[in-house]
Amino acid sequence: MGKILLISLCFILTVSIIFGFVAFLNKANEKFNATIIFFEFIPGVSSNEQPGSIYEHLQKDKYGRELVKGQVYFLPTNKVEDIYAIIQKYDDGGVYIYEDNNYFIAEYGNIEDLKALNDWNTPLDETKMSYKKGSYESLQVKKSNQTEIDMTLMLDKFAKKTGISKDEITYELNIDVDVKGNCLNMYVHEGDTREVYAVVCDNNYNIKYVIVEVNENYPKQIANLKKQIGWVYG
Repeated sequence: MGKILLISLCFILTVSIIFGFVAFLNKANEKFNATIIFFEFIPGVSSNEQPGSIYEHLQKDKYGRELVKGQVYFLPTNKVEDIYAIIQKYDDGGVYIYEDNNYFIAEYGNIEDLKALNDWNTPLDETKMSYKKGSYESLQVKKSNQTEIDMTLMLDKFAKKTGISKDEITYELNIDVDVKGNCLNMYVHEGDTREVYAVVCDNNYNIKYVIVEVNENYPKQIANLKKQIGWVYG
């Protein structure tokens, strides 16, 4: 009887260890995937162009926020950049962030200022968070309550407004969409010089744009452009 009990206990312990290890792996994968999803929504970062991107989880505050770092392809500079960002929290499907205040390019910011902007080590405030889920394509379907914007028509409208030939647009990056269906894209124009345009468009195909400059004000450039189109955060 004692031998049977011992075998049973060993079996239960083994099963518990296996399931615990599997759960640990799943949690690690969830964490990594959350970071991938997050970096897809930093304007200008393209995960498709840098499949070997490196992501590091650097710190966590006492309320669960995470400071992360990515070495990623950044469209405006056309090279790999170090970018720091803070995730407020995440679930199985996406991440919660302080949109447009959640990141900086390493050369033009510092971690302490980023922490201050993101209420590091203070209670979570969901009223200040935006939720980013999945890919740009899934957002068009799942998050927008409005008709999807035709990307070809958006490019046509942009080309007409700027006088740029579509043949000189060498790269298009779909970045984000809000709950009204307003879109944020980037286009690379290769003429006499290389220019990167951040472009917003609403469901009536009203276009606003800016030639982006990579400096300490880069996040504000994107935020100000969104405001011109009536972007809805959340």
